[in-house]
Amino acid sequence: MVSPEQSVVSLDQTFERGGLYSVRAAVAAHASSLGASPSQVAHLVLISSELVTNAIAYGGGNGRIRLWREASQVHCEISDRGPGIPESTDLGHNQPAAASQRGRGLWVARTLSDDIKIVTSSAGTSVTVSMTVAKA
Repeated sequence: MVSPEQSVVSLDQTFERGGLYSVRAAVAAHASSLGASPSQVAHLVLISSELVTNAIAYGGGNGRIRLWREASQVHCEISDRGPGIPESTDLGHNQPAAASQRGRGLWVARTLSDDIKIVTSSAGTSVTVSMTVAKA
């Protein structure tokens, strides 16, 4: 997976509580311009919404979202400076119970994306999802 530092980033936006609408609108506009199909745009909006919500709730209340394309992949990275995710390799692999109030963010991201990369430490977390899109 190519890092955003090695690509032209289409969207680079900070977020905080109360800013979810602007994140959704920005992701929809930029994902579409990067070649994502309408269903992929909807998936990226849902994934980013879930991950931004997680960053706000568990990662210090704010963070950063970046969206870019490299070859046939659109990448979306959500990062925060929170305390990190404990046991991140096991999270989001199983569908949460219907009555569960939590635990859907990483599951949604894993389910709807083609690839996911989680980097976490006591200095924060970065979750990057990737989707294969049609050739430009």
